[in-house]
Amino acid sequence: MHINLPLRQIRPLLGGHVEIITQAPSRLGERAVRSAFAEIGIIHQLMNFHDAESDLSRINLFAWKRPVSISPSTLRILCFARQMARQSAGLFDYSQGGHLVSTGDLPDHGFPDLFARDITPWSFYPVYACACVRRW
Repeated sequence: MHINLPLRQIRPLLGGHVEIITQAPSRLGERAVRSAFAEIGIIHQLMNFHDAESDLSRINLFAWKRPVSISPSTLRILCFARQMARQSAGLFDYSQGGHLVSTGDLPDHGFPDLFARDITPWSFYPVYACACVRRW
């Protein structure tokens, strides 16, 4: 009898640590983990707040004044984030980036100071973003 031992890997991605655990034959499990981390790495690049060239940073820098082209993956994630915020009645709040920039906890890539005076609720951003974002 062949026993499939769990394969566990952790990598620093998405502003934290991503852990993937699989229990499959070793080659299949290794391939699955590599593939999963490759996909997560793409999302990390697109949505990385620390990278001034990421889709997320370009939205924050320019979407208030002109349309910004983003990847379909970024659009799906933003729509999913809005859905999570709505379903959690705002407990999941993806609009905290501006506040964290103002406190020095996230980098300021020259973002406009449009909302620094008060914390704008998450429910404001999606309508604004959907009007200013288009797919590639």
